[in-house]
Amino acid sequence: MNKGGAGLRIVVVGGGTDGWISALFLHREMLTIGGQANVTVIEPTRTPTIDAGEGTTAAFKGAIGQLGLDEIEFLRKTRATIKYGIRHRDWRRVGHSYDGPIDNPHVLLNEMGKENPTLLSRYCISRGRSVAEAHLFARLMERLR
Repeated sequence: MNKGGAGLRIVVVGGGTDGWISALFLHREMLTIGGQANVTVIEPTRTPTIDAGEGTTAAFKGAIGQLGLDEIEFLRKTRATIKYGIRHRDWRRVGHSYDGPIDNPHVLLNEMGKENPTLLSRYCISRGRSVAEAHLFARLMERLR
């Protein structure tokens, strides 16, 4: 660190989710150790925003929580949507599709206080049904939510 009191200068090259989250964590960590840091994010001005969206996982929710950001406000201000899963088209053959969750639905169910959510999956498997059938993410994806 600069002993002149100006603190450390940190440059994050590349914006987007990774660049901005990295900058926020670096700044927070510097404050945590009692240091000062000037964190600058350099991102291209001519690169258009990708409106198709990029996926994150439930870990991202934890990250913005650690940074002290309000999840609802974050979603509103960034105009983000929550991505529950990915539809894999023509998965086994042409015309077949498979909806897979972004996160392990069992972990998410455990966070909500449900007991032994693997029983749900076992039930589906024993009946020859898709495990996705019994999970919320599949219903939301069916409704394009």
